[in-house]
Amino acid sequence: QEFTTQVAQQGGKNPIWGEEHKFDISNEKELRVEVLDKEEVGNDKFMGQATVSIMEWIANGRFDGDVDLSDKTGKTVGRVTLSVKFERPTGPPGASP
Repeated sequence: QEFTTQVAQQGGKNPIWGEEHKFDISNEKELRVEVLDKEEVGNDKFMGQATVSIMEWIANGRFDGDVDLSDKTGKTVGRVTLSVKFERPTGPPGASP
């Protein structure tokens, strides 16, 4: 599953998105985050990425903290703060929660 946040207008070096998104997960084990700088013309500028295991997060039911972002060579270039909560679905399989 994938989603794109709204552009953080006037975000500068420390943008705040403050968005909430819900995902249905079944056997996913990792979360991938990519941060891009929106460009007026041409392709958006790649700022950083992270792929993190979510297994411990699922076991704990949540994660609140920073995830380091790296450039394409693996050099740390920043971080993103996430607040993640895991909930078990309720009701019969296939039913909407």
